[in-house]
Amino acid sequence: MSQVEVKAIGSRESGSRASRRIRKEGMVPAIVYGAEATPVSISCNLRELRGALSNRVAKGSILTLSIDGRPQIVRVQDVQVHPIRREVTHVDFLYMNAKDIVTSSVTLTAPASLHLEIFALNVEGPASAIPAALEVTAEQANENGEIMASSIVLPRGVKVVSDTDAVVAKLVLEE
Repeated sequence: MSQVEVKAIGSRESGSRASRRIRKEGMVPAIVYGAEATPVSISCNLRELRGALSNRVAKGSILTLSIDGRPQIVRVQDVQVHPIRREVTHVDFLYMNAKDIVTSSVTLTAPASLHLEIFALNVEGPASAIPAALEVTAEQANENGEIMASSIVLPRGVKVVSDTDAVVAKLVLEE
């Protein structure tokens, strides 16, 4: 249940010409900023970033960003996507303190024996404890074959913010 880690190279050039050159190299220009830190222009590997954001709610996700080998917890503040190619063209990250209490939308994953009714769950907790995804299992089902938000196993200190009585998934009946 750990966070996704993305490697980044710090102190990149800024400007549209430099950004085009960075994209041609298979990288994505990005910026990291926060209340107590100076904004830093970085570049991330496109393939690695795409993998980190795939099957997840991108905006608001909590990631570990390794800038020149120094890990830092960040929140995806904004993602710009090319309108035709659907490639990520720029990302804004917000520095987070590991102990900051944040609300984030976390993607739910389930085996084929379950039908997800909700694909993401809003949770609240310390930034360092927010998982990349939450696993829904058949063992969590009640007598009606439904899995409620309240029955999902969460890391310590993390709680469901949305309706805990919501049906998250249902068992698929085989015919």
